[in-house]
Amino acid sequence: MLDESPHHDHDGLRRLRSPEVALVKELLSKCSSLHLIDGGLDNVMVRDMNDGGMGSIIFSGEKNRIIGRKIVDADYCDADGVLVRISVNLDNFGKLYEIDFWKIDFSPLLVYPHPNSIEIYPTSGQCDNRL
Repeated sequence: MLDESPHHDHDGLRRLRSPEVALVKELLSKCSSLHLIDGGLDNVMVRDMNDGGMGSIIFSGEKNRIIGRKIVDADYCDADGVLVRISVNLDNFGKLYEIDFWKIDFSPLLVYPHPNSIEIYPTSGQCDNRL
């Protein structure tokens, strides 16, 4: 689905790709949470998740962190017409944990979503400036 970045390290970490940067900015713009990323998006390191090619990524962070809470959901219709739910989750320290893609038929993502092609739903009570 996506081209592999030539800038992987030995742990599978890589920098965000341009389409991912655009999507993360759009998702976080709805809940004033871009400050959750220290130093902006240019140096953020992520790892592709083993999700069958749906596009999920996990952000590099503290070793003892676990998934915390969801702050935003978005829906996207892939090129084959199948609905994709995109969720932004924080860790137990309040930092970005993952961008989770769930294509409802569990098939691989065909086209990575453009920010203009998603419909965003901030999670009730979770998306605020106190993060």
